[in-house]
Amino acid sequence: KSGFEVCEEIRRNYPENLPIIMISANSDEDNIVKGFKVGSNDYVKKPFNRYEVLARIETQIKLRDMWRTEVEAVRSNELLGKI
Repeated sequence: KSGFEVCEEIRRNYPENLPIIMISANSDEDNIVKGFKVGSNDYVKKPFNRYEVLARIETQIKLRDMWRTEVEAVRSNELLGKI
């Protein structure tokens, strides 16, 4: 399977709560755009710097946590509105 196919499968199983960072030597614009279209949250070109990848991972985790906080706030407000 290609990385794009694997990304699509992962995204089907984890629609919103799992950040996906694709790492590929295919660094042309079409492949990068395709990576995002199949569900990747970020795309890193090979060769890569490990500190850059770690920073990108940390950023995706922070974004995921902020998203979860927002979703919980919306749900809480909806429940409070029903009381």
